[in-house]
Amino acid sequence: MNDKCRILVPFEDGLWTTRDVNGCIKPEGHNSAHISLLEDGRYIQWEDDYSCNCGCWDEGDFDNVCRVARFLTEEEVNEILTNPATRGEMKEK
Repeated sequence: MNDKCRILVPFEDGLWTTRDVNGCIKPEGHNSAHISLLEDGRYIQWEDDYSCNCGCWDEGDFDNVCRVARFLTEEEVNEILTNPATRGEMKEK
């Protein structure tokens, strides 16, 4: 199946001013960071920050938990989506 994940970027925190176009472009059911195309043409890779210690996970509002994100080039996106060896986990800077 070619179904996409389609989960939308759930936050805006000043890193960008445009919205997610169609949600995550990775296959449905993937087990790594999401990748989304923003309206301004930039790609963003994001995931929930399970290592956060600020207490956001204790509040029960999982739409407002801390997340980690970074912008990707189109080449990085293509590698993640086409290379079987690349699972799409967040890369450390």
